[in-house]
Order: sequence, then structure tokens, then C-alpha cells
Amino acid sequence: MTDLLEEGIIIFWNGTFGFINDARGASIFFHFSGIVQQKNISLNLLDEVSFVRTIVKKGRHQGKIIAEQVTQIKAYDLSNYKRHIGVLTNWRGKSGFIESPQQDKKVLLYNTRMFFKDDDFKNGDYVVFHQVKSSKDEDQLFALFAYSMTRETNVDFLQQQYQDSQQSSIKDYINQLLDSNRGLRTEEKFIEKLKLLSPVNNLVLFSKLCELIDAYKELSHRPSYEELKPYCTEKFMILLWEKEIIDEYDLELVKRYFFNTKALIKRSIINRLKKEDKRTVLQFYYDLLLQHNKLNRLNNDCKTLLDLVYRNKETRDTELYPIVKDHFTSTFKPESIIELWLKGYLDALPRKFIKEHFDLNNGKLVNWLVEKEKKDGGDVLINLFQDYFGELKKNKELFAEEFSILVNRLFLFENSYEDKYSQILVQLNAILDKKSQLLLWIYGVTISFDRTAYFNLHSQDLNPYEKIRFFLALWVENDENEDGGLIDTDRKWIKQLWSSNIVSQVELEAYIKASTWKSLVHPTQIVGYGGVVSSFLEDITNLIQYFKVKVIDRDFLAELIFDTVSYCHVIHLRLWLYGYVGKEKFDYIGFRQCYKQLTNHEQGIFKKKGSEIKIEEDVTEIEINDVAPCENILVLEPSYKIYGAVLSNIYFERKKLSLRKENGEFTESYNEPLAFPGFNRVPSSSSLNKMPIEIKLRADNHIEYIKGLEEIHQKVHADEIGKYLGDITIKDGTGEEENKAYVEDWEMRKQVIKYLNDNQIIGTDTLPVFESRARKKGSPDEVKEEELTKLFSLEARGGIVIVWENIDLTEDRATYVFKSTLLNHDKQLKKLKDSISTLGHLRTALSTRQKIPLIEAFRNNLGLLGAIKKSRGSKMSFDEWKIKLKDLMKRPVPLQPSQQEKILLQDWDPKIGITVSINRDAKIIDDSEIDIIDIDLGGNNASDSPPKKKKTTKKKKANKKKAIYDILKQFNDQFSELINFDDDGSNK
Repeated sequence: MTDLLEEGIIIFWNGTFGFINDARGASIFFHFSGIVQQKNISLNLLDEVSFVRTIVKKGRHQGKIIAEQVTQIKAYDLSNYKRHIGVLTNWRGKSGFIESPQQDKKVLLYNTRMFFKDDDFKNGDYVVFHQVKSSKDEDQLFALFAYSMTRETNVDFLQQQYQDSQQSSIKDYINQLLDSNRGLRTEEKFIEKLKLLSPVNNLVLFSKLCELIDAYKELSHRPSYEELKPYCTEKFMILLWEKEIIDEYDLELVKRYFFNTKALIKRSIINRLKKEDKRTVLQFYYDLLLQHNKLNRLNNDCKTLLDLVYRNKETRDTELYPIVKDHFTSTFKPESIIELWLKGYLDALPRKFIKEHFDLNNGKLVNWLVEKEKKDGGDVLINLFQDYFGELKKNKELFAEEFSILVNRLFLFENSYEDKYSQILVQLNAILDKKSQLLLWIYGVTISFDRTAYFNLHSQDLNPYEKIRFFLALWVENDENEDGGLIDTDRKWIKQLWSSNIVSQVELEAYIKASTWKSLVHPTQIVGYGGVVSSFLEDITNLIQYFKVKVIDRDFLAELIFDTVSYCHVIHLRLWLYGYVGKEKFDYIGFRQCYKQLTNHEQGIFKKKGSEIKIEEDVTEIEINDVAPCENILVLEPSYKIYGAVLSNIYFERKKLSLRKENGEFTESYNEPLAFPGFNRVPSSSSLNKMPIEIKLRADNHIEYIKGLEEIHQKVHADEIGKYLGDITIKDGTGEEENKAYVEDWEMRKQVIKYLNDNQIIGTDTLPVFESRARKKGSPDEVKEEELTKLFSLEARGGIVIVWENIDLTEDRATYVFKSTLLNHDKQLKKLKDSISTLGHLRTALSTRQKIPLIEAFRNNLGLLGAIKKSRGSKMSFDEWKIKLKDLMKRPVPLQPSQQEKILLQDWDPKIGITVSINRDAKIIDDSEIDIIDIDLGGNNASDSPPKKKKTTKKKKANKKKAIYDILKQFNDQFSELINFDDDGSNK
């Protein structure tokens, strides 16, 4: 072999012998006797050296290759090695393990790998290390070198390690370094400490950032936007600005946030901007809405824009408003323009335009105009009315055609212009016959004529309901005298008149069957309706009360109305809403379809009544019972306790809450403005349900204070900001928010869970399992999601059926049905539990139609019979689900995989985008990045002199049976035959 000069790196050196890693990755042995002595230079681990490869010419190791003429080229540079920081465990002086939260595997460390020989390692020490794999066993990780963290002074490296692993001890050490380094300026120290928090992407880090900023403000350092931007995600930069922790902002970021966020926040944003930026943002908003054709018809976007540029004085833009108004008045229909004017979104409109286009039949517009003229003055409405009544005088046939409209307009006119109403009555009496006057009076219009005399002569011309209205109108008219006292004498003749004109139950039933329930007469009241409506059932109720009527059954009439109206009619909903029919008439599907037809006031009543039903039925059964007792007691004193709770330990009402104590009992209700019932439905897997809430409870069972809800609200808002900072989104439709009666169909899902609980095999328990879900898109804070599910076991022909059902009530998940034999039941439950809790897309694997090898074996291995999707929109949804379940239960137990398939399944994951979720907070070290060394490293029997040949030969066989991590021993055995050394280390 020629004396060719080569280069390499020392990968082992104990002061007597070592190994060099050559350019090809192979290791070659060298002895200190082969080192070229250099002035003031001593070799160290990881030095770059040159050497000559030579062959041993004599002795027992004749023919073996070693390195000679070993000369240092470049001293070690640790920055060239990918280093990590971990905790030393099981350290026995010669060997131990390093554990890092960034990976599952432990890293084996031998004392021969200590970079600084005077390091005094102990268990629990934090060490910096570089890890490698041995070519002999790539599953084992070894430390090529390690040294105490306290020797490291590179703050940038330490900060990166803290960000990757979130080990608090690293952060504490960095702060010690920074505090001891008095040479840094204040702003430099701030940046170094800011790096420890980077990236600020969750609420915990955000709170720490706020504390850091406040602390440095006291040191007269106010961090700039550009200073913070590299270390803080966009949504938290917005939150810093919103909370006025910083004053600067990124205009482009604000424009994106402004466009997507809701109107209330838009107003807040505009008020925070500089004057020149306000116009820029509003112009951007207007231009983008135009570009996407969002300003072609009246919608919420139009109203929000007009509110910002005109109606709201604080944000008004006098330059942009004329442009926006011109677009709307030239684009919108006249009724939309009038509506915007009435609601204050537009300034004055030409009187001629209003007169030509105002619709007096639109009760909502009339009410708005009345309110506007009461507030601002004006005579538009009276002119409109006078024109209408003049037209009515000319055309008497209009009365019959527009009776209900006339009643509404007369009511409005009297209420708005009482002083001029008598003039209108004179005109009406001149054109109306007696029956028309009577009808106006019985429906509440103030009009004077002898109605009793007319009624006595013509009562047969009235229908049953008009007769009832007549008697109620008489009763109300004689309700009070001038002193407010009841006039019993007057009431007697009314009762006598009624006794000779009694309306029978049969007549009313016939009236109901023939009625079309036009706008003036409705079965129930309509709260919030802009016009006048007579409530049939309310009048029946009053009639029974005033006249002590026993022959009319109001409840029967209400049921009759319910049964005679076509399905999904808003009348059904109102009958239930106002209590004329019982709770058993509650129809989720039907009511949901006609919910939009309710007035805004009624929708509020409906939601309140719906929530009361939930409290009585669903919440009592599900929400209250599902509140988990809080067993985390932080402080226990005779007079009080302090609990460390989470949302799932608390039952929430609107602005009230109660804690469920460790014994299962609830505390007294506590008034809390930040409490709302939606917190009861936060899934147990949600990150909100992991945020700490501190509650102090006095001995009298009353809560003294609660801390933590404000932070939860803040996180909700931060998440909203993240959503709004996405790409600018243009929604389809009018921009109006869809009104929904409920978020989810709880009724059907409640029935499913109850059925499964009721049919659980007696003497066995259901098995709760947290289902591992895939990572949310755009949600870097969440490594994975979990939903609470259960495995139910039901008796079935030929085995046991296992039903997998979501009980977290987060979404309408499909029901999955499996089957096993009686003997195999426990084993199948364990298989299912393991799969549910580890496979991120198990449902996809169970339902996919892709033809994938082993997928059928995978399903059969779990015993899958099939899945049941819950139908919505069907009145029989639960019955349909039950039928499908029973059909599946009849199927035989699936054929188990063959032995060969079972072997293949052991190391197989379904390849359908399925990921095995790992419960780890820090990022994982990429195994592929770890270098492989072709020798075994380290050893707890390492010494400067290799053992004698006879002794090592005996141990060589034993070493093959020992664990692979006993590296240095194998290393010594492998190379002990290379060369013999005397005790002084000289070559024989």
C-alpha cells in the first residue's frame, strides 16, 4: 500500500488510541504512537486530520490496516454538528441515557463520549449531544459526544433548542446568560428574550409576550412592530394591536383582516387607524365588494359599508360617501333605497321619489317612517295617507278588496296623527255602509255609530268569529268608567245579549275547517308584526274568561287548527310557541323549515323556549349529567377551597354558572357576565377545555370568585382573528346570515345514545375511547384533536355486536357496527380501542371504496359489518337508524384474516391519507437526518488499554448475545486482535 495522504475526522479518542472516519465513511484505527507531534497542538475528538493508511508488517496483527502520520488539519467546530439538548437519566458513572422530548428513542451515552473530561455528570443534568446510529444496529442511537449545557454560550443555538423542545430549564439557563451579560443593550436583551417565546402562536405564549413587553416598557423600551413581527404570528400581531399593547400596525394585514371580520370589529378597527389609512381601508373594502358584485342588491355588506362611510359619525367619510350613495341609488330597487333612507344609511331623498315609490302596504316600512318622523320631524307619511284616503273616497270598491290593509292603515294613522284622525272618519262614514263600519269597529278601529242596534238586526250576516269579536269589543269598550272602576251594570246587558247569541263549538269547528287564515285573522298572536292581526285563539281564551263559557273547548280548537293546516306551516310553530298545543307537538324538522317565517321577536321567543326545552329534556339529561366532578383541589382550608377546574367541570347558564364539586354535588349558582350556555357544548377534546379555571368556594357552598374565563374568551377571539386573516373570502348569496333554530339535530342523536345504553349487555360496561382525529387545516397549534366516543356491546344472533358511537355531540358522525364471537369479544374490543385512539383517519379506512391491498383484511380483522349514516330532514330518522342497525346485526361474524394476512397487518397502516397521531407537544427529530457510523461506539468497559486476547476471546461470544447497546465492549473485542500493546502502551 502506497503512502497516500488522506483526510478524515477523529470519531473516537481516549488519549491512547482512537478511530478516524475517512472520506468513504469507513473507520480506521490509530494509536498515539502514530501521531505527528505539533507545537502547542493536542488532538481532540472531532478534529480534522490527515493520515497515511499503512499495513502492519510484523507481529500478531501482520497485514492489518492502521492510520499513521496522523496530523491535525483543523480543530473541532461543534457548530458543524446537529446538536440537541436532553436530560441525562440512569447515569452510573460510565454509561446512561439521554432523553429528549423531541423523539421517542433514548440515546445511549458512555463516559468515553464525554467531550470535556472534567464534566461531572449526574442524573437530571441537561446535556448537549450529537447522536448517531451504528451500522451494526440502526435502531439504537448513540451519543457521538456530549457535554454539560452549562458550557454552552451560544444563545442563538440555545434559543432554537428551547423553541423546538419547550424545555423550561433551557429557557431558565438562557435568562441566566442574558442577565449575566451586562454588555447587551436593553433592546438587544429584549430581542434575545423574545426569541425564547418564538414563534408566539398560542395564547400561553401570547400572555408571556404581553408580560415581557410590559416589563421592558418600564425600562423605557417600547418594541416596534418590525421588532416583534419575526417572532409573532399574524393573528397575535393583530391581537397585540387590538389590545393596544402596541400602536403600530401593518396596513396590508389590517386590510385583509378588516375585509373578512364582522361589522362590530370593523367599526373598532377603523377608529384605531390613522386618518390617511382609514380612507385607504374603506376604499379597499368598497372596491373589493364592487369587484365581486356584492353591491348589486341590498345585503349586510351594503349596510356595513354605508354604516362606516355615513351612518356612524365616528367613521364617516365625506369624500367616499357621495360615490357610494351614487352607486346605490343608481343600482338598487326603489324599495331598497327607501329602506336604507329610513334606517339612516342614506341622507335625504327627494320627496317626489318617496311619494312615487313608498309602499303603504309594507307595515315594516310604515313603522320605520313613523319612528323617523317622530324623531326627526316631517310630514311625508300624512301626505301619503291623505292621498290614499282620497283614492278610497273615489273608489268605494277598494274597501272590500283592501279591508285588512284599511284596518292597518287606520290604526297607523290614528296612532301617528290623532288630531287629524276625526277628519278621516268623516270621509269614511260618507262612503261606508253600516256593516263595513261594524266590521271596522269589531277589529279595533275607532269609529262611532249605533253598532248594538245594527247587530240585533243583522247578526245573522256575521260569521261565528265576527260575532265573538263583537262581544269582546263591547266588553273592552265598557271596561272602565271615568274613575277606572268596573261597570258591572253595563256588563250584565252584554252577558244577556251573549246568552241570546251564543256561538257553539260546532260553528267554530266549521269556521276553522273553512278558514284560510288571511292576514287580518290568524290562529295566534304574532309578536313583532308591523301591522294589525287578530288572534283567534287569544280571543276564544278571553271570551271563555269574560263570559264564563263552558260549551267551547279551546284546546280542542287549537288541536283542530294544528291538524287541519298543511304540514310544515308556520301556524304549527306558532301554536306550539304560544302554548296552545303541548310539548309533544314539538317537531324539530318541521319547525326548522318554517323558522325563518317568524318575526325577529318571535325568533327570540322561540330560541328562549327552545332552550327551556333543552334544559328540561336534553340539558338535564346530557349537559348537567355530563358535567365532570372537579377533583383538582389546589387549596384546602376549613373556611374555603380553591379548585383548579376546566370548562367541563362547570354547568353554564346565561350569565350564571355552577361548579360540580368532587362529591358530584353542584355549588350555588354564581353570577358571571362571561358565562353563556354554549360553553356546555364545548367538546372535551377542545383546547378550550384544557385551559385552567380557578374557583374559590366558601364553606357555605357559594363561589367567591372565578378566574380564567376572560382568557378563554380571549382565545376564542384569537381563533376568530386567525380565521379572518385567511384569504379574502367572498360568500355566495346575499350576505345575510342564515337563521338556524339549532346548530345540530340533538334530538335524534340523543335517541341513538339512549337506545345503545338501554341495550348494552347487562353486567358489562361500555368502553369510552378518545377518537384520534386528523390535524385541522390552518391550525398549527393543534397537534391532533380527540373526540369522546364509546364502544357499546349488544347481544345478537351468532355473537356480540360492538357499536362505535360518538358521544361528544360535536358532529353527526356515522355509526360503525362490528361483530365478534363471544369468546373473541374482549380481544376485539381491545383491537378497536387501539385503532380508534391511534389512527387519525380510521373512519376513512373503514368506508373507503378504493381498491387497496389488505384493506378488506384490515376491516375483517376489526369485525366490521357496516356503517349507518344518520339522516336529517326526515321525521323518522331515528326509526330508520334503528332498522339499519337491526339489519346489520343479523349478518354473520366477518371471516378473520388468514395467518399470513395477520402477519402482514402487523406492520401495515391503511394508505388512505391515514396518519398515526402521536401525542407529543414538541416537533419530532427526523430519524433520516441522523448519521450512521460503521463501528460500534463507546462501552462501559472502555479503558485506555484493550483487554488481553484470551479474556476478550471468551467474552466475544457472550457479547453476541448481549444487548446491542453494549457498544464499547464489542468495539474492544473487534479490534483487540489488530495490535498488542504492553502495559505502557508501546507497540510490541
